[in-house]
Amino acid sequence: MEYTELSAYRLHAGHVTTWTPTATDRWAVDPRPLSCNHEAHVRESLTSPSTGEQTAQAGAPRGDNWIGTAFRIHHPFDAEAFSATLRLWMVRHEAYRTTAVAGAAGDTGVEGAALHRQTLPADAVDVTAQTVGHLPDAAGVHEFLERHFATGVSALSWPHLTVATVGPDEEAAADPAVALGSRDGAWFTVVFAADHAVMDAYTQIVSIAELREIYAAQVAGRNPELPLAGSHVDYSRVERDLADSLTVDHPVVQRWRDFLVGAGAGAAETASATPRLPLAGAHADEERDVRQVSTSMWLLGEVDATVFGQLSKRYGGSQVTGLLAALKVAAARADRDGLCGDTFRYVMPMHTRTSAEFALSAGWFVGLMPVEDPMPRGGAFSEAVSATTAAVKENRDLVAYPYPKVAELLGVAEPPRFVVSYVDTRFIPGADDWTPHDRTLRGVAYSSTDVYIWIVRTTGGVNISMRYPDAPCTRSSVRALVAEYFAVLHSVVDTGDASSAPFGTPVGATSTVHEA
Repeated sequence: MEYTELSAYRLHAGHVTTWTPTATDRWAVDPRPLSCNHEAHVRESLTSPSTGEQTAQAGAPRGDNWIGTAFRIHHPFDAEAFSATLRLWMVRHEAYRTTAVAGAAGDTGVEGAALHRQTLPADAVDVTAQTVGHLPDAAGVHEFLERHFATGVSALSWPHLTVATVGPDEEAAADPAVALGSRDGAWFTVVFAADHAVMDAYTQIVSIAELREIYAAQVAGRNPELPLAGSHVDYSRVERDLADSLTVDHPVVQRWRDFLVGAGAGAAETASATPRLPLAGAHADEERDVRQVSTSMWLLGEVDATVFGQLSKRYGGSQVTGLLAALKVAAARADRDGLCGDTFRYVMPMHTRTSAEFALSAGWFVGLMPVEDPMPRGGAFSEAVSATTAAVKENRDLVAYPYPKVAELLGVAEPPRFVVSYVDTRFIPGADDWTPHDRTLRGVAYSSTDVYIWIVRTTGGVNISMRYPDAPCTRSSVRALVAEYFAVLHSVVDTGDASSAPFGTPVGATSTVHEA
């Protein structure tokens, strides 16, 4: 399972159909509040160029307003069954049947207006199919889907998701490269995109098994065998109550202030900035946004990943804190100019699905926590793991409190710039059935400062996905970090440890590497 842009996903020629949720005129004002994440996202979208403005290049939409998934269904394509599948999916998840409205009904253009929720009942939603037709090559399918998702998904207008199917033509179905990894028999590809307000990374992943099961049940004429899923709309009230409990003097806000002031390069009174990746040249011209580069690579196979996890536990950590400690050690090795200082600082997203009721719910169940991890200087990975474990545990309780409210209280307008995320997909429903054709996706991104890292532990090993500014100096710094990360991980697997010595340190000038 990788997390990449659509352009990195291997599509195929074939018959393309789009599927758009539609509604009868039964929208009703919903007294349940919007989550803080949802409201902040909508307000940002009201002023963002990603919500419909065209870029200067060829009048193309920017397309940075969606996340989604691509996967294969291993049954013959049946339009009626697929339409019914999507209807049941919409019924199952209330998040797909709700929207935010600004000000009075229909007044969605007032930036400062109060926002409220409107929701559709389950029996008021349908799906409309639009036949695109046969597209004779994968490039044409890519081009169509990229434009369709860029223009068809928005935080400001319902529906907040759209789906496409690609049925392979005879040539594509007979191509071994296209069929590689597929099961025997008929299949077709599903690609969907959604606005972040109604979907998070976990939703992207669990939707694969969910849609496969619903479709299989439709084809077989039976009821889908799926556990119940709670409503993110109900969860939003929980999140809002926590947000409303915060004041500027609340300990949670104070801890965020301490972290953000530290990121502000000497700011004495006011929280001013979120951390950046502390490597020379890691950011482009901050006066203008640039399209970001997206990369993905496999760092460890399953056997090596298992060994690495065992060693991380031996040193007082876990799989996740070991992988984060290794990234910290890699940054120390790549930091030629000493910009990291004495701590490795970043913001880490974590899920907020703390209740079993919401384990399989669609929606945005994500909170943030600050990580301030002491940097090793000449130390070793084995010595760094315990510090990383403590750093991650220290602020774990902050995740439940919505960051948009914290930022509002602190007067911080800037979003997180250096983000490190860890996702373990090994125990997600359906993981054993994934093939290389099943992948989570994101739209293109534009920023001169953002560096986002996703470390993904799968049944096949460890993958790293990144996005960062498209500038020569940035590419050089990020590539150096990834190269050092690869070297650290494999040194730990091969020898039991790895040094944090930066580039250019003479051999023997650091602590001894321990044998496993």
